[in-house]
Amino acid sequence: MAASVALCVLGVACADPQLPDRPPEQGVYVTQTTTNRGPIAIAIAIENGSVVAYTCGGQENLVDHTRWLDGALDPSGTFSLDRDGVHLEGRVTDEGAEGTFVDAAGEEVPWSAAPVVGDDSGLYVGVDSGCSTGVVVVDDGDESPFVQGAWCNEQGQRLQVTPILPLELEAGAFEVRIDGLVPAKELVVRRIQ
Repeated sequence: MAASVALCVLGVACADPQLPDRPPEQGVYVTQTTTNRGPIAIAIAIENGSVVAYTCGGQENLVDHTRWLDGALDPSGTFSLDRDGVHLEGRVTDEGAEGTFVDAAGEEVPWSAAPVVGDDSGLYVGVDSGCSTGVVVVDDGDESPFVQGAWCNEQGQRLQVTPILPLELEAGAFEVRIDGLVPAKELVVRRIQ
């Protein structure tokens, strides 16, 4: 009798329990969506329990929607990030990421992003004038990828950047032109892996 109880307990202990989904150790996710004030690009980079996000508005919403955010990634794969009135929350898995972007005016926009796997898609960064320029590339196989980014300086000025076409990646980097800067300036941005 004791042996059958022990086997029964052993059987329960060895059963295949439903383990919670764990987020990947690292990955980059990119997407584009639209707010009431224009397009927005979102990139999420995770590594070892940390998350860095970049949200980039278009010409109409560049100042209000462009932010670097960072924080901890919960073991469940969720994150909640805030900076200067912008809130980004979501969940990452091996299959993708999804969540909500909320701007300083309170507009809430859902988003979903695919993991970056081997194409030109990704988050690209270049440091200039004491600030990190961010560029999001979403390449879904169409003729030309969606590219949106912003340059900044340590005084808080933000300007849209334009990729120098044709978009040619060399060693995970490409050149952008800073729109509206006098004199004109070009910058190399490199892909975050």
